[in-house]
Amino acid sequence: MKRIVLSIALISLLAAGAAMAGNPMGVRGGMSSTPDQFFVGGQMYVKELSPNLWLVPKVDAGFGDDMTYIYAFGTVLYNFVTTDLGGFTPYAGGGAGITFWSWDAPASFTAAGLDDSGSEFGLTGIAGLKKTLESGKELGFELELGLSDYTADFKVGAYINFF
Repeated sequence: MKRIVLSIALISLLAAGAAMAGNPMGVRGGMSSTPDQFFVGGQMYVKELSPNLWLVPKVDAGFGDDMTYIYAFGTVLYNFVTTDLGGFTPYAGGGAGITFWSWDAPASFTAAGLDDSGSEFGLTGIAGLKKTLESGKELGFELELGLSDYTADFKVGAYINFF
């Protein structure tokens, strides 16, 4: 549990520094499958690596299915700006990071010495659509596929970035 708190604190400090530098950041939420959960989190466009290629760290917390997951991932997203789908721009990419989990194990399991929390490395693939609103905010819809153990098989969500 201490590792989770320290990791969240470190990510929060990095996010605060980037926000002060004027980087777009926002909130996200949605549903996942295997485990069946709802999730909430945040993301931030940190650095444009090349035209239309961005480094976007994300932190999500998933709740449900007798588990709590915290995903801290660095993702790289490519924007297909030459494609317009009714005002939406498609993007794709992938991410790597660490997944922290905690299982709401019955007392008899923990008394028997079974571990009810831990952390593992994870990989994901990402596809989505985004649109810049008149207010300057960015609305997006995303599908994330888990490519390793300890990531949700898939996540469907939406986000809004504040600039």
